[in-house]
Amino acid sequence: MADTRLGGMLTDNHRRSQVILGSRVADQTMQLLVNAGSGLPLEDLLTVQAAGHAESAQMAVDYLQRFRQAEWGTDSLSVELASFDRDAAARNLGDILAQYGRGVGPFATWEQVVAAIASLAANTAMWGGRSTIIKSARRARSSWRRVTDGDPCAFCAMLASRGPVYSRNTVLTTKTGESYHWHCGCSLEEFRGDWDDWVPSLQEQRFIDLYDRASRQVHGTKDILGTMRSLGQGIVGDASKPPTD
Repeated sequence: MADTRLGGMLTDNHRRSQVILGSRVADQTMQLLVNAGSGLPLEDLLTVQAAGHAESAQMAVDYLQRFRQAEWGTDSLSVELASFDRDAAARNLGDILAQYGRGVGPFATWEQVVAAIASLAANTAMWGGRSTIIKSARRARSSWRRVTDGDPCAFCAMLASRGPVYSRNTVLTTKTGESYHWHCGCSLEEFRGDWDDWVPSLQEQRFIDLYDRASRQVHGTKDILGTMRSLGQGIVGDASKPPTD
């Protein structure tokens, strides 16, 4: 957790603000689709995503500068605004429509398509801030930690349980790509110092304890998430329902 109370508040406010932004973009997207009837207002949808992406990126810049000032008394490290990839956003929309058109995959009805496009729009917009922070991480010699919402999935809880172990080259990324899933309310926080200096919050300690309990029941990491879900009632949002008699 942050060293200062103000730093912790800034991180939490930033995470919440990004989630609110994503929800707003999703609502705007759904309204466009409803008003368009059976057509797809592609340019309007991309415009909404681009505006949300730009706002998210600027929010991240403001957050980083204020956080660094609160924690270390300086905001001198440069921050690079992430740019919106309009072509990639258009391809992502096309992928959803293609699955719907072929009658395969999870998008069997138009209502499911609308919900999927709205979720995609929210995620795309929030990547403005996330990408900006990742770019900043690669400019700074700092460690980074995962900051979850109040009801994360087991995967996000596992990442948060590790503390500030992410470097400027590995910050919240995996070999298969970026580790933010749709509907993810996580953010990340900069950390300077040794890992031993990190003091987990109460929530993070619950994630650590859950991971430790799960790891004692499986060999290796292959089944760790499934075990965390089976043991994680009241701790992770995708916990398995307890058996009923």
